Amino acid sequence: MPNSQVNKVSIQLNNIDELFAPPAASPFEPDSRYVTGVEELVRQLARLRLRYHPTQVCIVLPAENIEPGLKEKTRAALARYATAQIETADAEIDQLRRRGRFSLISAILIILVAIGLAWFIGWLHPAGGTLQTFVVGGLSVFSWVAVWEPFNIFLYDWRGPARTRRLFERLRQSEVVIQPS
Repeated sequence: MPNSQVNKVSIQLNNIDELFAPPAASPFEPDSRYVTGVEELVRQLARLRLRYHPTQVCIVLPAENIEPGLKEKTRAALARYATAQIETADAEIDQLRRRGRFSLISAILIILVAIGLAWFIGWLHPAGGTLQTFVVGGLSVFSWVAVWEPFNIFLYDWRGPARTRRLFERLRQSEVVIQPS
């Protein structure tokens, strides 16, 4: 496959353990890492347009740290890690959906009560008036506030975990290349 059709991300590590291990960062060292290698790869993936083309993960290591079978071990470890992150994102999306359903049911009940109150106020004062207009307007605003949370959950909140899921799915399916530095 031509190189132009592959999304490439790469990272330079001192040893393969830096791929998953939390770094011992020091602000006094100019080449110090502050995130794990996997987090850096996911950040790079997030900057790419990930539609249509396969992904290649290139890990650059000192030649003395490359051992036979390291590519396969690393690919399997990345796949396991990505699977765990995908399961976490799926659980978060499920939790958001449950919260959204509960919020929507609550909002519907609040709207029904607000409609009932507005009808009752109209029944008590059929001629209308400033007070009735004020109370009905307040109930209308209160109803919109009640539906805000479920709308926000169903329209926006799920996007972050869904994007995380897509990024880790891409990482799980990627080809791993290990190169000497």
